[in-house]
Amino acid sequence: MTQSQPLSAQDFLPLEADDIHIWPLSLDLPEAELRRLEGVISAEETAFASDSPSRPIAAAYVAAHGLLRLVLARYLDTIPAAVTFRRNADGSLGWRIPSAYVSICPTLVSSGSWL
Repeated sequence: MTQSQPLSAQDFLPLEADDIHIWPLSLDLPEAELRRLEGVISAEETAFASDSPSRPIAAAYVAAHGLLRLVLARYLDTIPAAVTFRRNADGSLGWRIPSAYVSICPTLVSSGSWL
């Protein structure tokens, strides 16, 4: 998918069978953007970030979860608050995706300050 300008949060992203979309997202965000993303994540995620051992770790957590909610909400054509996460038994991040979208299989990979 190629875009000449950034998509807005309201732009729905269609996903066709066998499509693979890759979103390289920087976790190194300015404070103003982090504050905006804090309004996107859940109270549980905010509490988890608050318990992080350092501000950089907390900021990366807020950025990752907030950005992920924004991207997935666009695929699901919903608001970011409707995208929910859970912890799997092995500690990995899982998704609560409506059954109509069960074929969407998001995978999260991070490297340094990139998601």
